[in-house]
Amino acid sequence: MQFPGIQRINTTPTFVKHGIIHYCVPNIPSGFARTASQAISNVLMPLLLTVSDEGGIEEMAWSDFNLRNGIYMYKGYLTNFYLSQRFDLKYTDLNLLIASRR
Repeated sequence: MQFPGIQRINTTPTFVKHGIIHYCVPNIPSGFARTASQAISNVLMPLLLTVSDEGGIEEMAWSDFNLRNGIYMYKGYLTNFYLSQRFDLKYTDLNLLIASRR
């Protein structure tokens, strides 16, 4: 597999760039579909149950600060400051959006 700007000398699927080891094999989870599905279910099921118990994702976002850190877009607004800076897009504070609906 070739990546722009990465010169591959041998056929190993790894390379080091900026001190980080990159593993370049396409679609590894598909090779282990059952294991990947179980892992995703183990992570998502508790979250979905909590969303249900809280009364929806908006209610959960209001009460769970950690969830808010993982929300990049909310109702069409970019709420991740670093992405807004990187791509020169308008940033809107998620806390203000959530508070304004109360």
